[in-house]
Amino acid sequence: MISISRAKRRSRFISGWKIELKIEKRNDSPLRRRGNGGGSLIGVFRFSAIIFLLLFSLPAFAQPEFSGNLQWMGISVKPGRTIFSRNTDLKQLNQGSLYLNAGYSFSERLTFQSEFRTRFLHGETSSFSKMISDGSTGSTDQFLINKTWKLNKNNTADFRVNRFYLDYNDGPLLITAGRQRINWGMAMIWNPVDIFNARNAVTFGDDLPSSDAVRIQFYTSETNSFDLVVKGSETRAGRAWALRFKGNMRSTDFQVFGGQRHDIPVAGFGWSGEFLKGGFRGEVLGQFNSFNSSYYRFFPSETGSIYVKTREETPNVQAVVSYDYTFENSLYLLTECLWSPSGQKENVLFNILNAADNQWLSPGVLNLAHQAGYDLTPLVRIGGIYLWNATDYSLTAGPTLNWNLSDNLDLNGMLLFSDGNNTSEYGGIGTIGFMRVKWSF
Repeated sequence: MISISRAKRRSRFISGWKIELKIEKRNDSPLRRRGNGGGSLIGVFRFSAIIFLLLFSLPAFAQPEFSGNLQWMGISVKPGRTIFSRNTDLKQLNQGSLYLNAGYSFSERLTFQSEFRTRFLHGETSSFSKMISDGSTGSTDQFLINKTWKLNKNNTADFRVNRFYLDYNDGPLLITAGRQRINWGMAMIWNPVDIFNARNAVTFGDDLPSSDAVRIQFYTSETNSFDLVVKGSETRAGRAWALRFKGNMRSTDFQVFGGQRHDIPVAGFGWSGEFLKGGFRGEVLGQFNSFNSSYYRFFPSETGSIYVKTREETPNVQAVVSYDYTFENSLYLLTECLWSPSGQKENVLFNILNAADNQWLSPGVLNLAHQAGYDLTPLVRIGGIYLWNATDYSLTAGPTLNWNLSDNLDLNGMLLFSDGNNTSEYGGIGTIGFMRVKWSF
């Protein structure tokens, strides 16, 4: 969500639009079941589906759990002018969504979790379909089922299965198999170490990307653990695996990992601790070769542009450093920096294809983000966001609102203004207004 709170929260930007998602910090104790996610390899999914069909034939100790939310979201955009598009007409979209979460406890050790979503969209659906999706980058296997119905020119409906997984907990051993969200990020805004669920932040909504994977976690103590993830895909490029060690030293959480993504070796580390009574976090990801995407245009040409993608033996790095502080009067301040030396300093818009192919969080070299929030009342929180590309001088910024109307009814709003030339990272975003009403049950 876009609200800002004195509690620690994860926030996301992608290509310059900031969205803040309220996700409570989870206890990493091995005695607690690991939630928030679901995904599966093809064979594992088939097994999970069989188990799901047998739910009602289980013994009496099996316990079902149901929850969800109903929400309306409205988006208005007046795009900026870029070299690829000169259309600056106002575009609008209304979206109604129903989320259903279903779980089943086979026993104290074995549970099943799922999440289903149905949407009805009215307006410029073709222009906003990616904006309001899960925001995943570089992946084509984000949903177990994705069925879309084109009702007419301005109306579309769809159904998706976002999560579908089995969870086995036996003391220090945790095994999760199925479609799941795997979150290794430790910074607040950008998370380059999320190699399984890289997320593009130009999105609104709750749909975090997921992976079809098997995850095995083994805790050697309350704070130290090993984590092995193997992600499956129908395509070779979508497969990945990594082994992580996570620990704690002097009140600072840290992690190191290594593996492969897109058949490319990757390694990284991150930390989350305290400095001068504020939160100090960071992440570094190293990728040992990269993709290079180019456009070749021939005139005259009946086919138009020709897109060519090659792989280069060129290592690249993404690094993030973050610091946030909460004052006694509830004022919250956050500053974060993203450094991508393989990015482009000028005409950043031309590097978007390379950024997508390599799952970089920005096509530019240096980005700064600032965020502030303040509680007007215990139920109303106002804030502001500011995102700046320090090499092409483009930016996007604006106010945010989070209003808790009742125990299970929330209103969220945001207004963003952008500036920059027609080849900059944020110049083409234009002006965006966003509002959402969410009822949870």
